[in-house]
Amino acid sequence: MIDLWRNNSVKIAYSKKYKKISQKLIFPSARSAITHSLRLSNLNRNSRIAVPEWSSACLLNAISKVATPIPFKEVIKYKINVEGFVIYQQWGWETASHNIEKISSNFKNKILILDSVDSTNLIKSYKKDYLKYKKYLTNFFNVISLSKTLG
Repeated sequence: MIDLWRNNSVKIAYSKKYKKISQKLIFPSARSAITHSLRLSNLNRNSRIAVPEWSSACLLNAISKVATPIPFKEVIKYKINVEGFVIYQQWGWETASHNIEKISSNFKNKILILDSVDSTNLIKSYKKDYLKYKKYLTNFFNVISLSKTLG
């Protein structure tokens, strides 16, 4: 029988393979990581970030702490200059790398936040893919949510 509560603490053995993950890059939530990413990029309230029209309130709130979110549809329709953009990696419908590269080439010298909080392809080949479209961007952040994907 499994008890309802633990009787002792969980111990995780240290391994050199975990050395690559900096504790500075681990946040209490993926949304706080997005806010931090925008702060690292020296944005302010006048900075605009293009977001998908169906963005969740938590994403909009995370961006609004630093910058102003604007729907992609309006950015494209009214040719609004933005400092960055968010691509949402919906679980089961992830945006293909070549599409991210195409979007990045249209938004040259901008910040890309790849919102992969629902994606099960955690690290996949984003590092390799990033090299493809790095030439277009000033900054790139890939945000994942361990609490959503490990469960």
